[in-house]
Amino acid sequence: MMKINESKLIEGDKLTKEGKYEEAIKKYYSALENEKNSTYFKSKILTNRGICYNLMNENKKALKDLNESTIVNPDYSFTYIMKGVINSQIGSPENAKKDFAKAKELDPSMSKLIKEINTKIDKTSKEKKENKDKDTKEDKKDDNEIIVNDYRDNTEINITLCKEDCVY
Repeated sequence: MMKINESKLIEGDKLTKEGKYEEAIKKYYSALENEKNSTYFKSKILTNRGICYNLMNENKKALKDLNESTIVNPDYSFTYIMKGVINSQIGSPENAKKDFAKAKELDPSMSKLIKEINTKIDKTSKEKKENKDKDTKEDKKDDNEIIVNDYRDNTEINITLCKEDCVY
């Protein structure tokens, strides 16, 4: 029989996949109410809630949840991957490298996924840099569109990661 809090986690994961991030966050808060949660379970809830915050572009809240997750369970490699993605998005590449290295240290099987994420981040960063060299107002408008697209590219990574990680 499934525990109530596990059911709330699964409901939150389903809402996340449907793009209903605010509703998912409420489910995750509710799932955290039980003090008897295992460290893995609590860490998973915090990480998934952090993903939702990131998808809503609330990266301070996202990093707060992810940092708390690493305190609760410092061995949950997926949390470090998500921290790396967000740190890449907010322009903190050194922190992203540390997060990805920690994830790889904890779970060497994450190497391929991290490589794919870094390739995607490098591609979008390169595109952004190439477009910043343009000087006209029209070009600056295009540059803003590319920044939005860059965020969407990284968001797709988050959604893909969540879908893989949220499956039971």
